[in-house]
Amino acid sequence: AKICNNMLLAILMAGTSEALALGAKNGLDPAVLSEIMKQSSGGNWALNVYNPWPGVMEGVPASRDYQGGFLVNLMAKDLGLAFDNAVTNQASIPMGSLARNLFQL
Repeated sequence: AKICNNMLLAILMAGTSEALALGAKNGLDPAVLSEIMKQSSGGNWALNVYNPWPGVMEGVPASRDYQGGFLVNLMAKDLGLAFDNAVTNQASIPMGSLARNLFQL
């Protein structure tokens, strides 16, 4: 269950970060966009609890120069475990594989 949950978290964090970056590039305030998405179909744990955009939410790693959060290398490890498990069990995880590649950068 842990690798499934962390794979989903990685996918959500990557997607949330991309959506906020796209909005910011188009002149939207990331804090306002976050509130809109929280109330819409894009709402997710990252927006509600662990917003990845600096300055949007106090006390989270993004607002502390990315210090003190779940370490990228630990997420990469869990994504590697999910990938290995998927290969062993012949499960297709295209989004999980993309997230794994991102967290290995």
